[in-house]
Amino acid sequence: MRKQKSILLVLAMLFVASCMSQAPSPTAVASLTVPVPTKTFTPALIPTQIKTPSPSVTATIVEPTYTHGPTLTSNERQDAIANLMKGNENCLFPCWWGVVPGKTSWIRALGLLTYLKLDWQPYKLPEGMTRTATFARDGDFQHAHVSFTIINTIIEDIYINGNDSYDSAFTKRWENYSFSKVLKTYGRPTRLWLIVVRGGEKPSIASYHLLLFYDDLEALIIYSGGMADLNKICPDFSYGQVGWLDIYLQNPDKLRKITDIAAVKKRIETLDKSYYDVEKMTEERIHELYDLFMQSKEPACFGLNMN
Repeated sequence: MRKQKSILLVLAMLFVASCMSQAPSPTAVASLTVPVPTKTFTPALIPTQIKTPSPSVTATIVEPTYTHGPTLTSNERQDAIANLMKGNENCLFPCWWGVVPGKTSWIRALGLLTYLKLDWQPYKLPEGMTRTATFARDGDFQHAHVSFTIINTIIEDIYINGNDSYDSAFTKRWENYSFSKVLKTYGRPTRLWLIVVRGGEKPSIASYHLLLFYDDLEALIIYSGGMADLNKICPDFSYGQVGWLDIYLQNPDKLRKITDIAAVKKRIETLDKSYYDVEKMTEERIHELYDLFMQSKEPACFGLNMN
């Protein structure tokens, strides 16, 4: 009997051992959890795929870099500008270098003029932004520059300035904008003002500002210089009496007058009223001067008619 019990005990132990050998090991169970973390990585990639564009993309559109167009030498650039200064029948006032106030955007203008490689300097204004570039210089002296006033991405005003008639290239650069050439191109001005500035304590010294208004074109040209003869004005380059000129152009669709441009107002108001005389010429006087310059084969002069 005791022997049977011993046999049964041995058999029971062997059965338990065999069951334990068939159970999964802890290592096998742990291996099933390994792939789980990898599944959690996939959703994390989704935000980077739908990420909104960086603000730098917009900045690149607003401020394009000069990366296209031919590379011009200094002489080639001046030749290109000289061709632009000749103008053409497809770009009459208020158009300038293919830019039309009120229609051309700053981005479009920059694209048109990028090949010139001009350095456009920004200046903030109460109503917008001005971009100014010098396009003719002699060392540190700036002979000519152009400015665009930008409001809501559109160029609204254009200001062009040329100075120093002692520069040998001055007359050639501006020959198509001489007083007589402008009259031939655009006809009689709607208004013509002459401002003569006396020398104060030296009355023998005087200078003048001759303002040509083309109100229908929203254009104003101001010729300025010294007077060799206090009794007459010779507003042409060949006499050396035009020292500098200013051209103001604005959006023709604006309700304001060209004289309402802040820069024009400031230009007139800075003159000392105690030392200057103004002749706002009558229509008859304008016709008279227009006929004089159109009929003359040589650059003409005209006498003063101050009140």
